[in-house]
Amino acid sequence: MFERSARPHAYPAPLALGADGGIVTTLAEPIVGWPAGNLDGAPQPLILPPNYLDPLATSAIAYGCNLPLTRGAVPTPVLGAQFPDRISGSEAEFLAASFPAGNTAVIGAKGERITLRLRWVCVSADAGIGAVWRCFVRLGGHGAQNAWHAVDHDYIFEAKCGTALNAPEEISLPVRTPDGRRLRLVHPFGALTCFACEAGRVKVTKLASDGWAKRDVARLSLLADDRVVAIFSDGMQKTVGIAAPHAKRTARAA
Repeated sequence: MFERSARPHAYPAPLALGADGGIVTTLAEPIVGWPAGNLDGAPQPLILPPNYLDPLATSAIAYGCNLPLTRGAVPTPVLGAQFPDRISGSEAEFLAASFPAGNTAVIGAKGERITLRLRWVCVSADAGIGAVWRCFVRLGGHGAQNAWHAVDHDYIFEAKCGTALNAPEEISLPVRTPDGRRLRLVHPFGALTCFACEAGRVKVTKLASDGWAKRDVARLSLLADDRVVAIFSDGMQKTVGIAAPHAKRTARAA
């Protein structure tokens, strides 16, 4: 009937989650197809894998920012940059000399949220050569057990183009989660720059951690390109599978 109809079919078509985790139409008919990433074999009833809802601990944080040029287009360096690699207890001098640079939630193994904070210190600067910056991170709240730690890498920025000359694609952070895991800081290509900024602040352009806390399905939909997509309670989206053609017609009919 639907092939002969001249009326356009609406997408996305709403789907639902059955009691056994199966993906069904609004009339409770199973959607058959192939799991995302595996199109081999005959189509089977699609299910939502339980681990899509269970907590997934953070392993990496994607980060990009622009560091400010100040006072005649030259960053004001900290005198000798004599901060230790670990700053705990009295941190007033460090906070006064460093630039806040964003924070994000890190997900622990049990789904708990821990805040990762970042700050930058200008180590040295020269109008003709460029600037050297050091990044510090802290995992958790205030207190001696949650000190600021220097990332084991000084970032060098070229004066003419303002881009980082030696930014690693990723680097292991000097902090550990409560379950003992190390986190990775990932820098997309060209994501770290050092240009003039009237406000004299760090402008964070990307700060996103992977992983998620325990979540629910907010919406399931069948899209026009045959993808079955789940949108979760935390706003994240994932393709669950690819619907077989006859399943697509069934979902539209429902």
